[in-house]
Amino acid sequence: MAIRIYLRLFICSILAAGTANAQYVNQWSLDAIRVGIDPVKSWSMLSNADKHLNRPVYFNFIEGFIELQVHQRTSIVLEAGYSNSNWNRLKNTFFYNSKGTFFRFGLDFNVTEPDPDYEVDLGWRIGFNSFKEKGRLALHGDYWKQDISDNSISPSLGTYWGELLLDLKYRVFRNTNNHHLRNIWFNTSFRLRFKQNDLVAEKENQYIMIPGYGFNNRFMGGVHFGLSYFFKIRERKVFTLHHIHDSKILLHHR
Repeated sequence: MAIRIYLRLFICSILAAGTANAQYVNQWSLDAIRVGIDPVKSWSMLSNADKHLNRPVYFNFIEGFIELQVHQRTSIVLEAGYSNSNWNRLKNTFFYNSKGTFFRFGLDFNVTEPDPDYEVDLGWRIGFNSFKEKGRLALHGDYWKQDISDNSISPSLGTYWGELLLDLKYRVFRNTNNHHLRNIWFNTSFRLRFKQNDLVAEKENQYIMIPGYGFNNRFMGGVHFGLSYFFKIRERKVFTLHHIHDSKILLHHR
């Protein structure tokens, strides 16, 4: 009996030596990178928002992200963007503008079994921004000329917030043999943002739109979309563990 046990241990040691440099499922390493952009909102960067100042609402917006898959179920996500919002208020009398950049970082956790074509994630983000506000006042009348004043409401501002999200990711081209097309993914992200009431308006028509967050409310919901390309760096190997007298022995991988 003892000879059989030692023989099995010897065979396992030989097999383990050949896979000593393999990547275990539960180890942390950079396995893949996903780079993407919001295809729904970013199209607005093709036009100039300053040419549409008399519209009720118009904006330039672009947002991109990079996702680093560091575990079988965990990814580090970095997001950044730019927003230039114009709002026509008070019946073409007051024109509000908010312009700035924003950044977010956080983690995504895959809550489904690994699948090559789709993924469901739960995650969180911490966001912060830097932006400026200005207003343009236009007075209209039949007996005087139009009087326009362009004043800075808030010269330089910044705030931070948190986000909880549910992210649905799925491969766009599933039934193709083209390697590049199969690496294109689309995701839909449902988010709940929350922040402190740190931006308290000291004057009317202040803090209407906060870049990267939305309206100046304590809670703010939103839907994000992403079109991304998936760069695979390494494959994880799933190992089968066998037990001999309560000792885990690496036998083979699949």
